[in-house]
Amino acid sequence: NAVYLELGGQGIFYTVNYEHRFAKFFACRVGFTHFTLTDFFFSDLTITSFPLMAIFLIGGTDHFFEIGAGVMPTIAETDFRWFSGSSAMGIVGTGHVGYRYQPSDGGFMFRASVPVFVTENGAGAWGGVSFGYAF
Repeated sequence: NAVYLELGGQGIFYTVNYEHRFAKFFACRVGFTHFTLTDFFFSDLTITSFPLMAIFLIGGTDHFFEIGAGVMPTIAETDFRWFSGSSAMGIVGTGHVGYRYQPSDGGFMFRASVPVFVTENGAGAWGGVSFGYAF
């Protein structure tokens, strides 16, 4: 098991994550992010998302190459200053490749990854780093 904070990554700014390893080389992750982007004149955009991912680990005892794939149920809400707001819910496809340091006996863990996002409007890549604790 592991809990970690990801900066950048699947949540764009951050995600708080819990991960469970079912086997030495397979884990599942659930995360949460919530943030608001403010344009002080026109509107606010609030995003809430939950990354759900399957992760495959390749490597030795403490150092791994990781590949992940999953979905992110996402809610986007706008609040226009002079009009009523609107909201939309959708699924964003996501994946990543990266490096992971996670000691086999638990303790401090580190990840660096390049996530990819896929929507009906196209795809894009980003970067992220994670710090946390494995137990």
